[in-house]
Amino acid sequence: MKNFLRVSGLIVLLANIAFSSYMSVNFPELNKNFRVRIAKYDTISYVSLNDFTKKIGARTYYRPENGKLLIFIDKKIIKFTINSSFLVIGTDVVNIKYPVLLVGNDIYAPASRFLNALKISGFPNLSFRINKDNIEVSIYRKSRLFKPSTLVLGNISKIKATDKVNGLVVIIDADKPFSDKDFSYYFRNNNQQFYLTIYGARVDSNNIPFINESVYIEGIKVLQLGESVQIIFNFNKNFISSDVHYDYTTGKILASLFFPDSNVIKEKIERAKSSWYIDTVVLDPGHGGKDVGTPRRRYRLNEKDIVLDIALRLGRLLEKKGIRVVYTRKKDVFLPLWKRTQIANNENGKLFISLHVNASRKSSRVSGIEFYLLRPGKSEDAIAVAEKENSVIRLESKEDQEKYKGYDDITNILANMVLSAYMKDSERLAEIVSENFEEKVPFKNRGVKQAGFYVLIGASMPSLLCEIGYMTNPADEKKLNSSKYRQMIAETLCESIIEFKKVCEEEIVGGR
Repeated sequence: MKNFLRVSGLIVLLANIAFSSYMSVNFPELNKNFRVRIAKYDTISYVSLNDFTKKIGARTYYRPENGKLLIFIDKKIIKFTINSSFLVIGTDVVNIKYPVLLVGNDIYAPASRFLNALKISGFPNLSFRINKDNIEVSIYRKSRLFKPSTLVLGNISKIKATDKVNGLVVIIDADKPFSDKDFSYYFRNNNQQFYLTIYGARVDSNNIPFINESVYIEGIKVLQLGESVQIIFNFNKNFISSDVHYDYTTGKILASLFFPDSNVIKEKIERAKSSWYIDTVVLDPGHGGKDVGTPRRRYRLNEKDIVLDIALRLGRLLEKKGIRVVYTRKKDVFLPLWKRTQIANNENGKLFISLHVNASRKSSRVSGIEFYLLRPGKSEDAIAVAEKENSVIRLESKEDQEKYKGYDDITNILANMVLSAYMKDSERLAEIVSENFEEKVPFKNRGVKQAGFYVLIGASMPSLLCEIGYMTNPADEKKLNSSKYRQMIAETLCESIIEFKKVCEEEIVGGR
């Protein structure tokens, strides 16, 4: 019997795959040297995830029924899906361009893309070189980070199920917040069983209260599996889809399960799908008018001039692709921050891009581009950038300033984030933009970060704030004053938006 693997619905003979290469790995601080098996497929080098994780001692969890592999490294989880070219690092979606493959009982990922994913997930000094016959890797990391970390477990104290018109909802009481990466869930047995695993949790499985107000649940089983809690639901009716998330407003885990769509609901869904096509992009050149943004140092252009020029260039490129473009400003005028997202929402924008230029209070040697999502700042630098961009409200009227009350509170920003249906798409957009800038724009890429920007709050669409270089850095400022580089930035942003549009709309058509 011939061996084969299935790739994107196709049967591919293993004769097309070569296993002669290895990846050499060196951990200087751990005094470890070892080799990991490499497979060649369509000229692409693939690394054995099973072999690699065993060699570094990382914990893994594999679900063969849906082809998902979870790798636990430090405090993050990397999620791979067989046949998918997307992986998830924490809450960030990464496009690795080539699909993850299942070869026998081993799982392989594109080698260079996987190593870049490791850099993002906590190995910032990782470096590697791909030779003709093998890949050499050096990972510099303090050995203490490879010791088992202390995990604070959350207590699951009650489960309640309630029927809804389109399905049912399960409400789970917990005494600590959980993130999306802490949940794993799937259907079995013709969708009449639902398995929910909560990582970093504990439960008294014999005495957990279960309030069953659903006519569709015949029973549940609650298990403590190491540092995880698994809940198995048995139904007397088929369900078609599910969603699990932690609700910061109530402090509970919500699991929603949905019935198969009726014809009427399907028609409504199809109409709703069309509204998600990315046909309108809102471009927001930061600052303007009396607000110059970061002032010029050595050349003639201030931040407000640079970002307006890039926005206009980007807008023309997008319009040539058939995309409607809305500008928050097309001239040198002042605009309150809240007004910018209001314009985006009123114009039915599907994507919101805010353009800025950064500045460093510490050193003129700091340089590069950064991309920000709306979340409370997780580092001093990210918080400082948010404070700089938010400081423009001091130039706004007292009436305008009243609109921001409460948004400097982390809880409110988190609630805004959780209630937004667009956060994951924003993360995907950020990853695509960052990756394209890494390849095509000669600026240092400082990656995707998180902070609480007022200008992003209230945008009912995927949104991203781009800090394109540092005005305080001589080399960056020189490039930003060059029309050649501004055009390069606009073209890369355009390519990224088109790529994001294609990925999203393919998912809409495919119903994924």
